Amino acid sequence: VRRRTARARPRAAPSMMGFPARAWRAGARNSTAASCYTVIQALAHGGGSRRWAGSNITITSTAGGGHGRGSVGGKRRRLAKLREQLRQEQDTTAQVNTSAPANVDSNRTFAIETYGCQMNVSDSEVVRSILLSSGWSEAPEATDSKEQPLPALTLINTCAIREGAESKIWQRLHKLNHERRNGLRGNRSKGRSLRDGANVRVGVLGCMAERLKSKLLEEAPGGVVDLVVGPDAYRELPALLETLEQGEAETAIDVALSLEETYADVAPVRRNSDGVGAYVSIMRGCNNMCSYCVVPFTVSTT
Repeated sequence: VRRRTARARPRAAPSMMGFPARAWRAGARNSTAASCYTVIQALAHGGGSRRWAGSNITITSTAGGGHGRGSVGGKRRRLAKLREQLRQEQDTTAQVNTSAPANVDSNRTFAIETYGCQMNVSDSEVVRSILLSSGWSEAPEATDSKEQPLPALTLINTCAIREGAESKIWQRLHKLNHERRNGLRGNRSKGRSLRDGANVRVGVLGCMAERLKSKLLEEAPGGVVDLVVGPDAYRELPALLETLEQGEAETAIDVALSLEETYADVAPVRRNSDGVGAYVSIMRGCNNMCSYCVVPFTVSTT
């Protein structure tokens, strides 16, 4: 009669390499995994160096302590230190990217309003980078508790995928026309500071600008739109704005599409970023020409 002997269960370690001991036991279903588990179990209790059976791998651990470089405690401390260094670098980068210069020229301040998809969010970050590198400063966000003048330039990054999306832009243009005529930003009853409306310019960017082109200049309420720029012409923004500033033209437009423009060399600047997530463009435009889609006509083909 063959006699069965009960296998002694290994002592439960509180944690090995960041995982509970039971997880390692559940995963040890073959000889290789079992050998690995045995080595880890031995290292967890006795330290030293063990050779992984059937291989040339040797695992070394500091005995008993939790203070060695390879211990869980040591790894956690190093990880916490790296996180703190990364947080400090992100804070420094955010201050450099979003802080305005000490002497801000009120005639060269801008604000960007973004409507539509994540692609527009990414494009707004590209536009912000281009303007900041050209000597412009981003105006602080409007709040009800602070008196603020209108920014010298308001850019609206638009969407044209549906009629409802364009309706929102027309409503916003009507409101901007009212604000520009009154020199207000927000609610007049809140005591906003006044600004000469003649020095305030409004630009329309993105898909709606590409679709309607000069029609935006002609049909905008009160002639509120001074600048129309398509998705492939954001690099021309500084030159177009300089033309308006020097009085060479009352309006400016550039809606040329490009098969080569990707803004690959422009480092996007995010506002109020948590430093964790960002939208990254993997393509621009589309070649499929679906009958219901406007993208090939507003963002060009790939």
